[in-house]
Amino acid sequence: MDRSISDQYSYNDKFLNALADAFRLQENILNATEIAIYSVSPDGMITSFNRAAENLLGYKGSEVIGKTTPLAFHDLDEITERSRRFPDADGVSQPVFEMFARKVQNSREPYREEWTMIRKDGSRFDALLSLAALRDDQDKVVGYFGIPSDITAAKRYKEEARIIEQKFRILAENIPGAIYLCEKSEPYKTIFVNDFIETITGIPAADFLAGKMHMGQLIDPDHPEVATLHFFLRPLGHR
Repeated sequence: MDRSISDQYSYNDKFLNALADAFRLQENILNATEIAIYSVSPDGMITSFNRAAENLLGYKGSEVIGKTTPLAFHDLDEITERSRRFPDADGVSQPVFEMFARKVQNSREPYREEWTMIRKDGSRFDALLSLAALRDDQDKVVGYFGIPSDITAAKRYKEEARIIEQKFRILAENIPGAIYLCEKSEPYKTIFVNDFIETITGIPAADFLAGKMHMGQLIDPDHPEVATLHFFLRPLGHR
């Protein structure tokens, strides 16, 4: 065999071995993270699916890689409904995967949106999906990667916090006294004050919230230990 050909074979073998090592390293890194990540080909076929994605969605990588698209994890009615917001020039709704692809094909920024996602066992969860394009050296899109995260608990906590805040505001606005909340460090920005503060001091609650006044200005400097309030404009009951 010609030496130059032999050298080329040797070079190719080394390159392929190095490439295989790089892929194994990438796979190990992806499987070590707790963030679910999958990649797809330009036509939407799943090409990789890390361990965190398996845990989140209930599928083994071998069940989805090269066999299905990420649409398997979505509510198709939800996708169809949203695809109608992005009609083609001829008025026909885009193919559902194309709807995802077009969001990132012409952008360097990841696309993020909340979706209902479905696990292998049929259970559903609220997810925040981040999607971005994979590009080669010529800036050609060679695939996409998606990062879905379960935000069910976060949305539940947010709703619980909203309900608690709503109950607090109802209570605060209906008790015969002032309630004042501020940050614990200077400049002690007002977080909340109810409207009764105006009954006591003559100063509208809006002035506290706008930073024009703070509770420290109402404390008698000669007797700070008893926190006596100055009644700036009128005493209680005065109109």
